[in-house]
Amino acid sequence: MLVHLIDETHRRWRRGAVSYGFYDVDYISGWDTWIDLSVKSDSTRQLLCYVPSSRLGGAENGIAADPVECVVLIDPGAMAGQCKQSQ
Repeated sequence: MLVHLIDETHRRWRRGAVSYGFYDVDYISGWDTWIDLSVKSDSTRQLLCYVPSSRLGGAENGIAADPVECVVLIDPGAMAGQCKQSQ
């Protein structure tokens, strides 16, 4: 899973090349990976996306090439653990 901080994205060609096409020039993954788009209280937008295991290498390469740090890879197992702790 990953989170795109949409308001932080900048057009860059490099991420698309190093991610083997997982990201486009706007640092956004393909629409078929999108799970949820949320707007936070400060009006920033976050896009939650699924990363198939076969595309994880490309997603990680794109994140490593991101000078803006607008994409964060998250572990769904860690999220589930946090949800259980907060109950």
